[in-house]
Amino acid sequence: MAGCTLWTPENPFLYELELSTGKDDLSTRFGMRSFSFDKDKKVALLNGKPYYMRGTNVCIFRFFEDPSRKDLPWNARWTADLHQRFRDMHFNSIRYCIGFPPEKWYEIADSLGFLIQDEYPSGRVVREDLRNCCRVSQPPDWPVNTGSGCRNDGTIPAW
Repeated sequence: MAGCTLWTPENPFLYELELSTGKDDLSTRFGMRSFSFDKDKKVALLNGKPYYMRGTNVCIFRFFEDPSRKDLPWNARWTADLHQRFRDMHFNSIRYCIGFPPEKWYEIADSLGFLIQDEYPSGRVVREDLRNCCRVSQPPDWPVNTGSGCRNDGTIPAW
């Protein structure tokens, strides 16, 4: 989109789009940006320019399995405060690992100016091992997220 304001952690500009069919209404916010890697220079590119990420790792699975978390993951103010603390430490990126946070966390990180890296769940078990172990039949292009492998009862562990 020519002339648009590009999103960066330093300027987390978000557009707001409002749509209506007359019966349904939708409002959504989004940022305009591109992110890629220059293989030759071995550098990340944000909006076509070299960009260096400084950040933290947030292990979502460990947080969600802790009963003392109560309803915090669904509290937007608490989530914004958590992410703001990372900003206060001059971080510009977050890596969510071992699971995915609620969608609202991405929206909050976007509005505060964070690049997000999701860890793609992977493990040491290959597709054939998974099929043999868990008796799972899936299409050949189905991504396998096996973590530490199958349980003895033949089920796949939950993320």
